[in-house]
Amino acid sequence: MSNRYNGVLRTFFKDQNNLFETLGRNPGTYTYGPNEGSNNALNFVANTTGDYITLTFTSGSTEAGFDNWVIKDAANGTGNTIATGSGNILSTNNGVFESTTGVISFYIDSDGSVNGTTFAIFLPL
Repeated sequence: MSNRYNGVLRTFFKDQNNLFETLGRNPGTYTYGPNEGSNNALNFVANTTGDYITLTFTSGSTEAGFDNWVIKDAANGTGNTIATGSGNILSTNNGVFESTTGVISFYIDSDGSVNGTTFAIFLPL
């Protein structure tokens, strides 16, 4: 798995095998590559089971019309879709997305060519 995420938020599962605890670095950044999908999902889990969890983006966009960003309410890009779009993530709900399940995942469904800009992700404590 080649997730390119810099920064650690609350509890962050990179790939179900690597658990990272809070190190106080917010926001983090994510830069996607070609041919990514739900297998590259970033998963964020609330410290207390059942708590709401909110992701706030301060920047980031995909190649409009070709790559899509997706936010789900479960790990690994599964569960219900909270939001999805193409282009600037700030154009949807001002870049703020909440899950009521205590889990939220984010990934890019990208083609094999042009990539968008880096996503800056903040997880309010």
